[in-house]
Amino acid sequence: MSRKTTRRSQSVVPFGVGSIVEFEDEALMPAGLDAWPLAALKLRDDRLAQRLGVREFRIPPAKPEKGVDPSIRDHLPHVRFPRWHFCPRCRFLKKASLFSASRPKCDNTETSKRLGNKKPCAELHEYRRPKMRPLRFVAVCPAGHIEDFPWNAWAHSKEGGELDRENGCQPERLYFYATRGGGLFGLRVLCATCGSERHLRGATSRDGLKGLVCQGHRPWLGEDARETCPAPSSDNDGPQMFALQRGASNLYFPMVSSSILIPPFTSKLQRLVRERSVQDAVESERVDGQLPKYVFRFLANQYKVDADALERAYITANDGSASSGAEGVDETQFRHAEYLALFEERRESSDLLVCRPQDVQQYGDIVRNTIGHISLVERLAETRALTGFSRFAPTDTAAASLSREPQDWLPAFRVHGEGIFLALREDVLSTFEDKADGRIQAHLQRVRDGGRVELVVSRELVFLHTFAHLLIKRFSYEAGYGTSSIRERIYSAPPGHEFRMHGILLYTAAGDADGTLGGLVGLGRSGVLERVFERALEEAQWCAGDPICIESKGQGPESINLAACHACALLPETSCELQNRVLDRKTVLEFFRI
Repeated sequence: MSRKTTRRSQSVVPFGVGSIVEFEDEALMPAGLDAWPLAALKLRDDRLAQRLGVREFRIPPAKPEKGVDPSIRDHLPHVRFPRWHFCPRCRFLKKASLFSASRPKCDNTETSKRLGNKKPCAELHEYRRPKMRPLRFVAVCPAGHIEDFPWNAWAHSKEGGELDRENGCQPERLYFYATRGGGLFGLRVLCATCGSERHLRGATSRDGLKGLVCQGHRPWLGEDARETCPAPSSDNDGPQMFALQRGASNLYFPMVSSSILIPPFTSKLQRLVRERSVQDAVESERVDGQLPKYVFRFLANQYKVDADALERAYITANDGSASSGAEGVDETQFRHAEYLALFEERRESSDLLVCRPQDVQQYGDIVRNTIGHISLVERLAETRALTGFSRFAPTDTAAASLSREPQDWLPAFRVHGEGIFLALREDVLSTFEDKADGRIQAHLQRVRDGGRVELVVSRELVFLHTFAHLLIKRFSYEAGYGTSSIRERIYSAPPGHEFRMHGILLYTAAGDADGTLGGLVGLGRSGVLERVFERALEEAQWCAGDPICIESKGQGPESINLAACHACALLPETSCELQNRVLDRKTVLEFFRI
């Protein structure tokens, strides 16, 4: 275990359970929920909890403070992975313990070619023996399993052949060194016992680890935490593993469920009656199922609220009449409640959701002719919970588990911010759908036929998603927020769904600050939003990658994007909720008839 630290929000995303966190000269993996400290702070979001089937959420613990009892505020546990380390002095390889508190020191008793006539590391004084460093290659499977790169088997294999786990000298005496060759060809692993060696060229190709079948390793849950791998198999032996560098962008794809807090869960009274301390105080005084009024008078005086209103709120929250109906609903139904809440005016200063609907007729033609509703969201709160993760490719279905045994809680954190909510005019959108040229549908059908994506995609979703990206890029110039600090939330129903919604919420939500500078709200006002629209559309007409980008027939992850690349429409991962997929700048230009 280790006491290395990250920020609280980063311990959920992007450095959540099962990821690899880079520290100075070492790499660690956050451990599973079974090892989390019991005293972790709890977070309430009943609507999202019902949606995910858990009782509550827990915030990652903060950095331990001096003088604080460790049983009250403990550290977030990590395991040491990758386990294979190399000595920077003699290049000897050694496998560290998964639970070692520090990096291993080299104890090689041999003198390698790199040392010449110098003493081997084992003969050096204890304080001069070099600490070893983790190797940067690992083996993963799409279901989230991960294990060390098969260094011994690789050194004894031939280029173009299949790997055999059992092939290799025992005990392992391996060296990892660099030559004058370029790229991976210049990196070699050598077996000192038999002299076999092989360069790493081709290791990270799709068939680089051909023959290496996944054994279901889950090091974040312990050394013996194996399971049968559910990933699809390319042959009868089992699912194949792939080699990645530990800092690769496709090593870890967190599955995050989020929720915008909406009434009745945002009011001060509703938040208060869901506090554990308040519930314990009330229930401790319950007699024969009855709640004495003096308890509510005492609590009302303590928290400066009305006693009768507090009692009504407590009864409502605990008899089920305030249920959000989130149990058993799909994501579209879940978001539809937020969609409706953003239409309503809410001005209470004590509320976590403050919306101010605007008169669309006061805006210019470019806005009025396409947008049916505008709300300036002066305050909002969002809960983000980690539910699982995958590797090698993103997935929209359940992947790797966060714990050995099912838990009634999930890691999460809450952020506060501001934003703009835009809903399209239904008549304009219907006309746009009727004039569809089939270009996107044909492309997405090819993608689905190839099994490269699990999303249910419509032309409306492509437009909303791409338009949100273009606005975020423009907002970052106008509002003073960095692009990665502005997030999107897409409200779009799959074709044929009973609920209809077609809007976007663009908001700031940073885990380390309230994010309520007022920049986005100011850009949503009449006389300003029109200019943002015009400039965003002007920038969308031309890309540095044109004409290749605008004429693309498939690019980006899973080749699901059309006219969208890093120069025009892609955003940082923290901003996009669909992993920069289903984007097409040309669709936006068609919608605005440009």
